[in-house]
Amino acid sequence: MNYSELYDFVEKDSVDGFFVFYSAILSGMDIQRMSGQLFLISNYRSPGSKTSFVHSVAQSTRLSTTTFVLQKRFRRVLFQQAKVPMPKAATFSFFSNIDPVKYANKIGYPVVVKEMFGENPSFSIRDIKNKKELFSAIDKVRQHLPVSSDRAPSSYAQTINLGSAESIDDSTRVKSNKSRFIVEKQFKGDAYRVYVIGSKVHSVLKFSDNGFVRVSSPSQKVIDVAELSINAVPGIVNAAIDVVECNDGSVYLIEFCERLLPPAVFSDDTSFSVMSDIYQSLFESEVLLAGGVVSSIKKRATYLVEISGLSSTEKFTAFLKDISSKLKIVHRVGEVCNVFGRVTLQLAGDCVEVSVALEKIFEEQNVTHLKVVRKRLLKRNSIF
Repeated sequence: MNYSELYDFVEKDSVDGFFVFYSAILSGMDIQRMSGQLFLISNYRSPGSKTSFVHSVAQSTRLSTTTFVLQKRFRRVLFQQAKVPMPKAATFSFFSNIDPVKYANKIGYPVVVKEMFGENPSFSIRDIKNKKELFSAIDKVRQHLPVSSDRAPSSYAQTINLGSAESIDDSTRVKSNKSRFIVEKQFKGDAYRVYVIGSKVHSVLKFSDNGFVRVSSPSQKVIDVAELSINAVPGIVNAAIDVVECNDGSVYLIEFCERLLPPAVFSDDTSFSVMSDIYQSLFESEVLLAGGVVSSIKKRATYLVEISGLSSTEKFTAFLKDISSKLKIVHRVGEVCNVFGRVTLQLAGDCVEVSVALEKIFEEQNVTHLKVVRKRLLKRNSIF
């Protein structure tokens, strides 16, 4: 399966969590999964050690830290204290009409308008070149709420921006005019997404007209800005960090995200293996940090699965038959309990296809809880 085909089966806002799920299955872990891409992961070889993820946000990330990095004004103060280079920016209330225009004229167009409190990376409007476009961008940012967004909110951020929303009429809600937004200088240059794992740069992707491509030898300045940024935020050691490298060689932090979100488009055919490598490293780093061990990687195996919360086991069985046929995996249904909507089954095949099938089952079959383990081969005793 290539990267573009993955999006035929997995929702775009779930791809980072899918790769964590896939890494755990590939590594022979015992996995419990709940709604909202919540994963509890262990290994029978180290039963006392467990780790967990929400999407691609690992257990090592503090919840309090995740909360305040969503507040862009506070986050910016942390970066300023750590002397992380950033474009000039200022915040304004939505009732402001004159001050944002004066500031944009001062720092010079083009500028970016971002929401100040919300999911990372920020919802933003870029390439604003004049006063008219600035007012339009401010209005779009004010209207942006999780309930009206094309992007599904993270499990840990379901209520972001709702508390400060106000109603215009019966069908329209917007951010309160007392809420704030950011006007930021936009620089031209080469754009990069830097994946940091364990506070160190793991991979760098460069944006091109055709999508992202992996960079084998990024500039030291790109690496330095990314690592300076991650070290500025206590409680986070993994992040996806967007930077821009200008023609004069200067590098600026543009975005910081606690989720290791993948790009939507790659410009080459190695994209699946590139992203798989990033998330496998993230996964193994977190397992080791929790004192656990990773079993041997097997790309093809048989998996024992228990699914709970099904509203109709009959419809599920038909769905399972269809998805197994599409993905060329073998399935065998075991026990079925219609009262609790519980089914046990075995899936055999390529690990990627099995992972995609389970992701699709969870998304479309109202599953509340899923357990999956790789079938273990029992060693026979020998007298030799």
